[in-house]
Amino acid sequence: FKIIDKTSLYEKALTLLKKIDLNIPLSLLVKDLSPGQKQLVEILKALSTSSKIIIMDEPTTSLTKKDTRTLFSIIRELKSMGISIIYISHRIEEVLEITDRIICLRDGQKVGELKTENANRNILIKMMIGREINEFFPESHKKSKNVIFEIKELKLKDSPYTINFKLHSGEILGIAGLVGSGRTEIIETIFGIREKKQGKFFLDNNQIDINSPVDAINFGIGFVPEDRQLKGLILNLAIKENITLPYLKNISKFGIVNGNEQKSIARSITKKLNIKSTSINQTVVNLSGGNQQKIVLGKWLTLKPKILILDEPTKGIDVGAKAEIYRMIHNLAEEGVGVIFISSELEEIIGICDRVIVICEKELRGELLKDEFSEEKIMQIATGGK
Repeated sequence: FKIIDKTSLYEKALTLLKKIDLNIPLSLLVKDLSPGQKQLVEILKALSTSSKIIIMDEPTTSLTKKDTRTLFSIIRELKSMGISIIYISHRIEEVLEITDRIICLRDGQKVGELKTENANRNILIKMMIGREINEFFPESHKKSKNVIFEIKELKLKDSPYTINFKLHSGEILGIAGLVGSGRTEIIETIFGIREKKQGKFFLDNNQIDINSPVDAINFGIGFVPEDRQLKGLILNLAIKENITLPYLKNISKFGIVNGNEQKSIARSITKKLNIKSTSINQTVVNLSGGNQQKIVLGKWLTLKPKILILDEPTKGIDVGAKAEIYRMIHNLAEEGVGVIFISSELEEIIGICDRVIVICEKELRGELLKDEFSEEKIMQIATGGK
């Protein structure tokens, strides 16, 4: 048997920590680290084995901008030491900054390869989605003047400000703002997850009471949360079970689910949304992020919602899946569904929304129509300007 030399172990670990300027106690348990720190520890583990090739699969997903800059410095240092890096990412800006050569995949097939110096964002998007970037966002759709949903004098529990806005049938209404501005709190209050201090909701000009998600669902309101894995899916269940979750009472009798109806609905949705899987019996945890997000969206389609609230619906998915989700949202709006679209990516807010309201410190600070959109205007309002 062998005895672990703890002194040498700690010395080597300390050397590795210093290499990436990570200042944490060596005795700290990994479960108590931040997501960014955990990611960096994974990288250090690979370095500790003197690897010649290191594969990094979406390494910056949980990292802050500062941690990402640190990681890129490490990658450049590893490159100077002769270590090869395979860097997998859907973040085009990162790929353009840190790589020497790019291979592009679509639907599991290699569709292109080029030197990074010859690449740009437009070229990569075209390779990834199979069409020009000007086709990335769907063309404008028909919008109704009919108000489908209205919020009057809404106050969040911890805010003194009142919020008022209207949503029209077939409209895609964007909600922009910085992280922590209160966007998620507002929509979770609308959906009945959070208790409101005051406020009235009107659906088709009739006042409604929403005190829980069940109330919201019964009124025809669907909600796609920001964290799909934690709040939008039951990962250890199959596709067919996740897709039919909101619809179970309609396909059940005496508490027993009609298996044939469940399969029929699941097959219809997976085909409609082009969900790639081995079958509707596949466990959701084994799907890609893009296909998981399609399932979160798909489960609301079974209920034919009047209003669909989307909180960061394209977060953490590749460009191809984003384009498909934009088309789904566009098609829903064409069918008359009122869509509330929350995103931190101003490019997609501008590209897909018909109107934008901007939140700053839990207060509605401004509203912009389509012909007024610009990143500068939205950011100015979001940061407290006029």
